[in-house]
Amino acid sequence: MATVNYQSLTHTPPRSGASGGFEHGIHKLPNETLAQIFLSGSLTLSTNPGRNGSPAFNLLLVSRHWNALASSLPSLWTTLDLDLYSLEKDRRGAEAEIILWRFAKLCLSRASKQGLHITLCGPIQAPMENLARLGATSDRWASLNLCSAKALTHIINDRKNFSGFPKLRSLEMHVRTNVCWDNFQVVPADDEDDLLPLGGPDLGTLELAHFYLRLHLSSQSSREAAEGIVLALPNDLRSSVTHLLMEKCDHPGMLSARMRKLLTAGMGSLTHLHLELPSIQLDPEATMPTLPGHLTLPHITYLSISSLSCQHAAMRDDVWRNLDYLIVPSLKHLRIVQILPEEEGCQTNAYVTRILSRGQRIQTLATQQVSLKHSIALIEALRPEKILISNAFNSPTIRGTLSKFVEHLIEAKPLVAQVRVLVIHDRVLAGTLLTRDIVKTLGLIKRTHPSTPNPRNAAKTIVLCSQVDIPSDTLRDYEGVGDHLSEIGIELGFRSMCSLQLPQQWWLTGLESWN
Repeated sequence: MATVNYQSLTHTPPRSGASGGFEHGIHKLPNETLAQIFLSGSLTLSTNPGRNGSPAFNLLLVSRHWNALASSLPSLWTTLDLDLYSLEKDRRGAEAEIILWRFAKLCLSRASKQGLHITLCGPIQAPMENLARLGATSDRWASLNLCSAKALTHIINDRKNFSGFPKLRSLEMHVRTNVCWDNFQVVPADDEDDLLPLGGPDLGTLELAHFYLRLHLSSQSSREAAEGIVLALPNDLRSSVTHLLMEKCDHPGMLSARMRKLLTAGMGSLTHLHLELPSIQLDPEATMPTLPGHLTLPHITYLSISSLSCQHAAMRDDVWRNLDYLIVPSLKHLRIVQILPEEEGCQTNAYVTRILSRGQRIQTLATQQVSLKHSIALIEALRPEKILISNAFNSPTIRGTLSKFVEHLIEAKPLVAQVRVLVIHDRVLAGTLLTRDIVKTLGLIKRTHPSTPNPRNAAKTIVLCSQVDIPSDTLRDYEGVGDHLSEIGIELGFRSMCSLQLPQQWWLTGLESWN
């Protein structure tokens, strides 16, 4: 990770050749090639050493040649992460802000007139005024990442310096519930009237391609505060939200009537929704209140519901209760994370039964730590084309069920004929029993079926991911397992040779991006 030494920036870099090695190797490359190398990695220049990925300041110190070249590349200086929290760990507030704006000035002086990517983190005073003073007016911003909603009020309410967002394409905002927006009208949470324009500053042309909004809803007071902030956003801004994360959300039915109406009819750009349910129940005796009807989300194509609360038996319905409550007619990609024991049945749960009975077709299904019974039941009901199943497959019975499922997939049995991609991620930290069992199944298919591919089969890919390294002397056991199935691609992704990268935040990148 690149770090910045402010004192070293005043030192004169050595002349090319002065150290006896600059005239050789990489230093003989043409400027065009060097520029591509300089711009090939992370370009984030941050006051937080842990997030600073750009080599820009280090390049200035290598030689006069590299200093001049790096200084002449505006794109190398346009991604700024201004993290006041990090600076305040070792400095008083006023001193930290001085360093922050000195850092910003160093970067922006080399950024020319190119579009800027700005991150503001911490209680930075007068951010719009200071950025405009350095030439970083808001009409140059291509992306903006805010760690609090209050920063946005300071920016767009600075009538003297704010010049709209004509080039802004990406906005990320983390709404912290201890923020009070004094400068905007906040709508009462129990207001049942139609959504009305709230007025506020003129944002000018707004063409956001990506607006990620993160809300904390861990208690009734925090939920009301977060709702007030969202409802107080200018209409054109809140209607541009594309990705919504609701953390510690007990249930969307507990949102106010006005907030539910906004989700249904006031967020036409909202396509990605992630509900992160609480991990513990503060009152084990508490029961879920009566919820009003269903919540229809007409534009959601990606839905992720995550809960790791199933160590509490009273909370094992949480994911299914939420999923049953939501009506998502445009849904294409579904991700479910929930620790669910295999002994839990599907047919004894009314929520699961209703979900399965709808028979809504989707494109992608990802289940993590969900019981194999529930995963297969969802596959048969939702008929996805791409599937990820991730769990610890310790039991011989479970491994046998998965092996039979793979066999049905290869033979294009009716309930899985549409599946094109199957990824099985074994979370077991020792052994490769699942891989061996499925390889045995493939060998059995090879012996009992003709080598000519079945014309009913579409091209299919099966990926087996294991948490463990495989000793090289055992790899021969897996060679050529899929060669006889010309339309089935078999990948064995062990930790030492895994070609599949499982993204950390699927709900942001979108399962639809899988190949």
